[in-house]
Parts: sequence; C-alpha cells; structure tokens
Amino acid sequence: MVPHAKACSFRAPEVAAYENIPSTFVYCTLDRGFTYEAQKALVEGHVENGVKVDTVTLESGHFPTASMPEKTADVVSQWA
Repeated sequence: MVPHAKACSFRAPEVAAYENIPSTFVYCTLDRGFTYEAQKALVEGHVENGVKVDTVTLESGHFPTASMPEKTADVVSQWA
C-alpha cells in the first residue's frame, strides 16, 4: 500500500477503468466482511449497466492473496 491523496476518499471517480478495459472480479466465498451475496449484487449491478465482467470464485476470505497466494497468482496469470 502506498499513500494517496485524501481527496480520493471523498470524491467519486470521474472515470471507472472497469467500464473500458477487460475486468475480472474474484468472488471470495468465505469473506465475512463483504459477503458472497453482496459481491454478487455488486457485480450484477455493473453487468445490468452493460459492463462486461468475467468472474472467478475462490473459497477464500477477504484476502486471497494472503490465504492462497498460489491460487490467486494462477487466476491473475490468466490475464497477464
């Protein structure tokens, strides 16, 4: 993590990159802070607005990069 301007926390972005470039959302089925149902609702909302989103599902908590780094690397390497 690197510092970022405080204003970023209080303004909506003017451009959402995921609307213009290929995007993948990793569902984390064991996430207790951002539930699987909430994740699905977020993605479905974007899809309903015409955004193409590929999805991958991992049986992981909120930080799959920490709990299953090899599996996460496999997922990311598919699009690198």
